[in-house]
Amino acid sequence: MTSHVCALATQSSKPEVVRRTANFHPSIWGDRLNYKVHHSLEAEEAKKLKETVKAELLSAAGNYLQQLETIDLIERLGVAYHFEQEIEEALEYIYDRFNDKNDMEGNLYFASLYFRLLRQHGHKISCDVFKKFKDEEGNFKENLTDDVRGMLPFYEASHLGIHGEEILDEAITFATTHLKSKATCLSGLMEAQLAHSLKQPLHI
Repeated sequence: MTSHVCALATQSSKPEVVRRTANFHPSIWGDRLNYKVHHSLEAEEAKKLKETVKAELLSAAGNYLQQLETIDLIERLGVAYHFEQEIEEALEYIYDRFNDKNDMEGNLYFASLYFRLLRQHGHKISCDVFKKFKDEEGNFKENLTDDVRGMLPFYEASHLGIHGEEILDEAITFATTHLKSKATCLSGLMEAQLAHSLKQPLHI
């Protein structure tokens, strides 16, 4: 019994061995490598997206409305600086070749997008393109008010008028009045876009 107790005492009196843990500084190379890999993946995705958009613009050649819609979307997304050359070439192509304005007959959306984007980019587009949307008494046709999809770009286009372009002054008044009356009837994306445009038109 005594020897057993002594043995336990001897075992418990042995000094505890404390193993030192290595105190290595974190490697900056790991962080740098992670950043480079992440940055490389982002760059690759951006490159693919650019190629997709360029292909979209090229595939729409001859389909003027589709080209204009693509350009409008790119600019609204705030990434137009990636495609400046492609946008200018597409608009130049449209400006040089789209001589038959009858293709826009009765299409306020098309006419407004055409006028705004080309004038915005420095092309000399006459505001007479909107004369076809007036009635015999010289007023904008009342049935236009049912075309919210066309009225919104019409409203945005009207803000690109210069001094003396009375038809665009009339367009601002006409579009503003009727869009405000429609605001409470809309929902979703169209409602948000309309509210934003009425508060802050694209070119003011």
